[in-house]
Amino acid sequence: MHRILVAGSPGAGKSTLAREVARRLDLPLIHLDSRPRLLRGVRAWAPELPVVRLRSRAEVRGWLAALPPG
Repeated sequence: MHRILVAGSPGAGKSTLAREVARRLDLPLIHLDSRPRLLRGVRAWAPELPVVRLRSRAEVRGWLAALPPG
């Protein structure tokens, strides 16, 4: 199972990015704001998991362009 967590500051475009990633990868989209219990017991960061840090809109666009079209 693939899991992608999109995190960021308020108003940064997390929901917009998450919707597009879910659409392109044909994955379900779960908003954790409405299901906080899903985060119980989840570590904030696991060193064995890959992390992609996108710091600008250009980086986000480039990363999305590399995904399969949805």
